[in-house]
Formats: sequence, C-alpha cells, structure tokens
Amino acid sequence: MKKKLAKITIGVIVLFGIVLGYLSSQTSKTGETPTTERAGDETGTSLLPGADKITISGVEMNNFNNFAIYKGKIGDTRFIDEKDFKATYFPQDEAFLINIMASPFDIVRAEAELKFLSVLSLDKEGACKLAVYITTPRTLNPNEAGTNYRLSFCE
Repeated sequence: MKKKLAKITIGVIVLFGIVLGYLSSQTSKTGETPTTERAGDETGTSLLPGADKITISGVEMNNFNNFAIYKGKIGDTRFIDEKDFKATYFPQDEAFLINIMASPFDIVRAEAELKFLSVLSLDKEGACKLAVYITTPRTLNPNEAGTNYRLSFCE
C-alpha cells in the first residue's frame, strides 16, 4: 500500500513538473513583446537596439525603433501615426506599409511620402530601393482601393 502511494505521489509530482514546464514555456513565448531588433542577416537588414541609424535592404535610415508609436505581436512597428496616414514596418517581409486614411488620395499620398522621407531621413533614390506599399480603404478612396501603390516618385 505504501509503495502504491509512493508511486502515485511521484507520478503526481512528475506530472505537475511537466505541466509547470509547459505553462512556463508558453508564457515566455506569448509574454514576450516581439521586436524587430536583430543584429543583421544575409538580407542586408541591420536593426540594432538604441542605434541612431539602421540598415534595411542596404539602405541606411533613422532607427524608427527609437521612436516607435506601436510594436505589434508579429514584430510590426508603427512609426508614423498621423490623422490622415500611418506608416508601419513589417520585418518578416522587410516592407513598409503606408495607409492613406483620408481623401483626396493623391494629395494625402504626397504628404505621407514626404513625411516618410523626412522621418527616416531618406532621399528618393534610397527610398526607391525599399519595399514600400501604399494602400487605402475602399470606404475612403473607392477608386484607389485594392491596389498596392509604390512611392509616386519611384513609378
């Protein structure tokens, strides 16, 4: 009887340890805030924490991580959040997304592009080397919605 009780006790302790280990690993996976900070890789991306400049696709720019407005769970970083437009970086795609949130599309797009260049301290030539997509919701700009536009000066 004592041996059976000892086996059950040991089994419960082992099971408790397994459950605790599993929960601990899940918490660390979901509890961490993903960041886009990584040293560098074969794609030419260099995002160092605290650095003034970063390099993405071979283009040096201001480190938007230092003034990020929002960091998402998938590593996305919003660094421009104006009333009429927003800009976000997605590290998995090494791409920037500019959302136009007002009309008229062409005027707001031009403002957003200038702000993008200014905030990142980019020239037009450097910006054209980046994957930058400009979109707008159908409710605001039905004629322009559904298309991923490039920077106007790169087309």
